[in-house]
Amino acid sequence: MNRLGAIFALTGLGVLVLYASFHILRSLLFGLNAPLIVRLAILATVIGTAILLASVIRDSLKSSNDENFEETEH
Repeated sequence: MNRLGAIFALTGLGVLVLYASFHILRSLLFGLNAPLIVRLAILATVIGTAILLASVIRDSLKSSNDENFEETEH
């Protein structure tokens, strides 16, 4: 039951964060009369952060499959 509650809480929080991020980025990129270089810098930062996050998640999933606990004592 705790796992189900955690899944719902994290899913709801994730949706809210993504929704807020979308609106903030939309207003920064299209709402303001910011120079093109600022818009491109914001976009590059978001893309770079997403790539780094995906890399960390992929590496942690890959390393969790490689763990071998046969020699540990219980």
